[in-house]
Amino acid sequence: IQYTTRSGLFKQTMIPMKKYIYLVVLLLAFISCNKRKQGIESPPKILNEIFVADSLQNETTEFLLSDVVSDIEIIPLETTEKSAFKFLTNLQVGANDIFINSRIAVLRFDINGKFLHKIGSKGEGPQDFLICEGIGIDEQTRLVHIAAALSSTNQIRTFTYDGKFVKSTRIAEDGAYMSGSNHSEGRSYAFFNNQHLFRRMLPVWDGSKDIWLIQIQDTAGNVKARFYDPANYGSEGQIHKHSADGKNIIPHYWTEFSCVFNRYNDKINFLFDTNDTIYQYNDVKATLKPRFILHCGSRPTISEIRKLDKSPEYFKYVVVTDVLETKDWMFLIAEKDNLSYLLRFDKLTGSIQTIHTEGEIAESRIMQIRYRKTDPPGFTNDLCGGLPFYPSFQTEKRWIAQFDAADLLEKVDLNELKSSDYLLPSKRDKLVKIIENLKEDDNPVLMIATLK
Repeated sequence: IQYTTRSGLFKQTMIPMKKYIYLVVLLLAFISCNKRKQGIESPPKILNEIFVADSLQNETTEFLLSDVVSDIEIIPLETTEKSAFKFLTNLQVGANDIFINSRIAVLRFDINGKFLHKIGSKGEGPQDFLICEGIGIDEQTRLVHIAAALSSTNQIRTFTYDGKFVKSTRIAEDGAYMSGSNHSEGRSYAFFNNQHLFRRMLPVWDGSKDIWLIQIQDTAGNVKARFYDPANYGSEGQIHKHSADGKNIIPHYWTEFSCVFNRYNDKINFLFDTNDTIYQYNDVKATLKPRFILHCGSRPTISEIRKLDKSPEYFKYVVVTDVLETKDWMFLIAEKDNLSYLLRFDKLTGSIQTIHTEGEIAESRIMQIRYRKTDPPGFTNDLCGGLPFYPSFQTEKRWIAQFDAADLLEKVDLNELKSSDYLLPSKRDKLVKIIENLKEDDNPVLMIATLK
């Protein structure tokens, strides 16, 4: 706009510009409202960036557990005829109690690992469950929530710590697709801040067209928020087409893992399967806000990401599969080819270091699909020794690792453990005694680490 003292020309040039500004404001308001409807806030002006792909070669020798952990407890879970279990899919740790989900039973132990009793029973009655999809505990009210038969009867069974039935809460109609997780830790259900969290995979099996991946409900069953993977918008038709294709389920079936859920103090992180953004949940506003942008290099197409039967080329891309937060660092598990990397991102400086383990690209015998078979690198346990530490479970202030009795007996050199120096020698001595008294078919041994 050219400034002039002639008022007529000034008005003629400014009035159209005001119209344009008005239209732009309306457009921005519409975009903002649309994003709020999805429950995902607009990104702030400055986002932290984590350059994952460019940092895989920044290798160091080890990460010490003592850098992030102040103390550790070693707890052998008592093995009796009533307490023995084969699979540990989820657990919750309170101040004085440990609750184990073995899918067909919920077992309560005290904080020292002594078995107390079972909670609920296997069956089809109003107080029973066929399969436990997850457990949550409320320390204040001393209640245990059991996600019973998700995607079937869709009930939350609530019991007291002592096992007395309290109530059932319907969280969806019968048959609604509420679960669907093939992760070992049972990545379907969690309970935090007096609310239920459900995470599910694609596709939607119940015939509905709703492709939410995160749902948060209060204890009365009211939906507080739903969130979607932004990458799925625009691909809804393809998602439903491939989920309904039962004739060629292996080569054409599309899926998506339930999203990563990580907590540290008052921060709650989510990472969708598309791997480009770590979102932070705002519990007051019930929104997701972009927190970290992940740079993972060139990305596969949406069909390559979602397709169950991965091509050999897919494994050449960098994929982030887990997130852990501590006071000073964000830790990520990234996979590429047959390697699994543990990345340590310094939240203050942005520097990254990595360690890695090697696995293989395997093929399942039953479904005949390719998958990456790798174990994540672990932290060197300089507190008490033993096998490398990587948390299978986590709370706001704790990391929990489980160790099979057979692995401890086979892989730990007791003579070396006894003669080595560690920061907590009394805990080292306790670990030695536990291993000396272990039997191969005993329940797992837990290590519960308190974060700094």
